[in-house]
Amino acid sequence: MKAKSCVLVMAILVVWGLAVIPNYAKIDLKKDAVAVWTFDEGSGNKTKDGSGNGNDGELQGSPKWIKGKYGSALDFNGTGAYVKIKSNPRFVPKSNQVTAVAWVFMKGVGKVSIVENNADNWGFRFATIPKLDAYVTIEKAQNWKHVQADAVPQKEWVHVAFVWDGKVGKLYVNGKEKANAPMAGDLRQPIGQGYAIARRGADTPSQYFPGSLDEIAILDVAATEADIDILMKTGLDELLAVSPQGKVTTTWAQIKAQD
Repeated sequence: MKAKSCVLVMAILVVWGLAVIPNYAKIDLKKDAVAVWTFDEGSGNKTKDGSGNGNDGELQGSPKWIKGKYGSALDFNGTGAYVKIKSNPRFVPKSNQVTAVAWVFMKGVGKVSIVENNADNWGFRFATIPKLDAYVTIEKAQNWKHVQADAVPQKEWVHVAFVWDGKVGKLYVNGKEKANAPMAGDLRQPIGQGYAIARRGADTPSQYFPGSLDEIAILDVAATEADIDILMKTGLDELLAVSPQGKVTTTWAQIKAQD
């Protein structure tokens, strides 16, 4: 009788747990990630793309390795330090959707990018200028569609996210939606240019990011607010390490433990 009661209680807990788990099935980092940089190397002049797509970065201008939000991070001097990512055909969203996330620690203001494509004929940019800003290029060169939110706080770690579903662009700060704008159209595909982290502009990089960056990811899917919350509260390495089926249970348990 006692054993049956225990089984019943466990069954009730499992059903309750499934009822409160947020809808995370839409995101599978192993499948949906275009690029993931956790900066957990902690030393050296390269940073690996955890997505497996080969979008590895080369450190330029001697950014410093520091303790980050999760593991290590990179600190940029705002005058010449950045990460260069070479052109790669696998650095292209396959769908007409994009999600970009990052942890930022701002130490100054200016027209500075978190991550962007190095071209005017195709563009994706996630930036602080000093307002939080993102754009995608729709259908033809220099046809940019923007969404902007207020500037992020200075001298503290802040989680920022950009989500575009092919129709509307949204910006999130610390897991909460702060702005949205119509951005309907088909994403223009890149033509041979690479990407840069912490540098704005290709041939004349006059604006560099002043501060620290950690846990940057670009995804080939439009994340929900619940997805953004999980990406914010769980390190990307952990999300990449677990299976899609186990990911929801593991992540939700971690979130509840932090409440």
